[in-house]
Amino acid sequence: MTVLEFIDKYNKANSDKVKEQMLRSHIKRTYCPVLEKRVILQIMLDNSISVTDAGVKYIDMNASRINYTMALIALYTDLVVDKDPDKTDKDGNPVGMINEDYDALTEYGITAKICEVIGVDEIAEFSAVNADLMQNFNASEGSVQATLARYIVVFAEKIGVAAGVVLENMDRIMPKIAEMR
Repeated sequence: MTVLEFIDKYNKANSDKVKEQMLRSHIKRTYCPVLEKRVILQIMLDNSISVTDAGVKYIDMNASRINYTMALIALYTDLVVDKDPDKTDKDGNPVGMINEDYDALTEYGITAKICEVIGVDEIAEFSAVNADLMQNFNASEGSVQATLARYIVVFAEKIGVAAGVVLENMDRIMPKIAEMR
């Protein structure tokens, strides 16, 4: 069942007891091995990284929040992200409607209810793994040393291009200078 189909049925349920039973029926587990958490959260983090014109990488925190929620849905429920048949990726596969799913889950408070069923300790561990991955990224990409190294490379490339232009023109200019003597 897709996320949006579930939300539609959930909202049409006539009692809180039926809603809770429906929600619990879609929770496939309340514990996920740490390596599995790490792998999917790393994929989601990688999909949240943006790059400035200067080549500086940073985490788009809005995309990260949405991807965190989708990782939660993927790992702990049997719900699937809705597909838009009119939108495809570079390989022709339907692209998910992640923003719509996220908005609906948030609007109706369903993400919080899923977290309640999974349990405080497991959600804390899930969040800790995500935070660790972000810290690792920031330590490797966002440190002063990493930023300076990127700027030095960009500067060196620009100087190299400029030097190349000068050397190319020197071959053309030197005979003219020699003629003037």
